[in-house]
Amino acid sequence: MEFHIRASYLCGMIDSKQSFQIEFISQIFHVDVFTEKGKPVYFVHLIGEPLFLTQTKNDKGQTFWTSIPEGRMALAAEIGAIIEQTLAENKVPQLF
Repeated sequence: MEFHIRASYLCGMIDSKQSFQIEFISQIFHVDVFTEKGKPVYFVHLIGEPLFLTQTKNDKGQTFWTSIPEGRMALAAEIGAIIEQTLAENKVPQLF
C-alpha cells in the first residue's frame, strides 16, 4: 500500500513522461521518466519492489544516483549507470 501511495504522489507532480527499456541482470525492464520541477525522476519497473531514482549532488558538488526514498543506494547506483549508458548510446529518443 505504501508504494502505491508514494507512486500516486510522485505521479501527481509530474510535468511530462517518457519511457524506454534497460537490460539488468539479463532481463529487460521498463523505465518511465518523469520530470518533477524540471528534474528527471526514473521509475524502474523491477520485479518485487519497483525503484524510483534520480541524480543529485553531494556536499562536494559530485553527482550521484540516489533512490527515492533513500535506502537502496547501491541498487540506484548500479541501475543509474545502466540508464546513463543507455542514454549516452542514444538508445532512447531525446528526453524532454
